[in-house]
Amino acid sequence: MKNEKFWLGMLVIVLAFGMTVIGCDDALDDTHFNEASIVIKNTSSTGYYYGTELVANYWTLDYDMYLPGGYQVSIKHLWKDGESGEITIYYTAIPYQQVYMPSGKKISNLIDGETREVTIP
Repeated sequence: MKNEKFWLGMLVIVLAFGMTVIGCDDALDDTHFNEASIVIKNTSSTGYYYGTELVANYWTLDYDMYLPGGYQVSIKHLWKDGESGEITIYYTAIPYQQVYMPSGKKISNLIDGETREVTIP
């Protein structure tokens, strides 16, 4: 009987410690993220590199993927409530080239759950 009380006590301590350390973060519950799909279509015969971030260190470009001519890809864009939801898709036929500004298409006024098409070049 003593052994059972000991293990029951250990279980209670472990559960209390786990709830204290891990717990629940209520701050995350108040944040709502909006999501839109963006379909990038490459209608040319040339392949393009595309990305959504431009690294400002000597205009070094960081692209996410290569999109062959005649293909399309869908990406997800997330933004918090209160933010604009605006995104710019950068693209170039020559990746990772310095001192070269890529072309870009700005997508504004995105709505939660929307699918927007963008054609490059």
